[in-house]
Amino acid sequence: FKEQEKEAENSYDYRDLAEEIAAAGDKKWAQQLFKEAEKLSEDLDDYRDLADSVGDVDYLDDKKWASKLYNKAEDLAEDLSDYSGLATSVAWKDFLGDMDWARKLFKKAEDLAEDSSDYSGLASSVADEDYLGDKKYAKELYNKAEGMAEDLNDYSSLAGSVADEDYLDDKKYAKELYQKAEDLAEDFNDYKDIAMSVA
Repeated sequence: FKEQEKEAENSYDYRDLAEEIAAAGDKKWAQQLFKEAEKLSEDLDDYRDLADSVGDVDYLDDKKWASKLYNKAEDLAEDLSDYSGLATSVAWKDFLGDMDWARKLFKKAEDLAEDSSDYSGLASSVADEDYLGDKKYAKELYNKAEGMAEDLNDYSSLAGSVADEDYLDDKKYAKELYQKAEDLAEDFNDYKDIAMSVA
């Protein structure tokens, strides 16, 4: 570990080593290395990944410090994937488990959504029990995704997500979406693709 510490150059190196050392049982040394990682953090990913590790029950389990790091990450957030990625980290029970903050971040991500795929991706994270687990809010997002769906693929992939047991698990709504996809089918491959997804 001492040799690895000498070779550490960036935030990732120090964080990775700190995780190993924390897992080995030396929280104090791990904390020092996490501090070095913070000094070298430059972008949103650096701060978010560091917050994940610092807050993780398997490493430091320091929620207060993790919150400060997530705040720094949020200050650097610019697009939908920044906010939604941060929301899933903040919501994850082993990291921070702050559902109120996660909801606010998902809302910020929603404001930046531009197409059906954006809304559908957000909806799946919002519905997932590992994150927000809010089926009602997810349904609203899926409805927005449906409203922006333009082609067969949009409806078909949306239907698959809606039907997924880890997300909305709504077979009736999925069937309606598959029907819309089928209405747009033009050739053999279109029908085959829909059939495979339905199956």
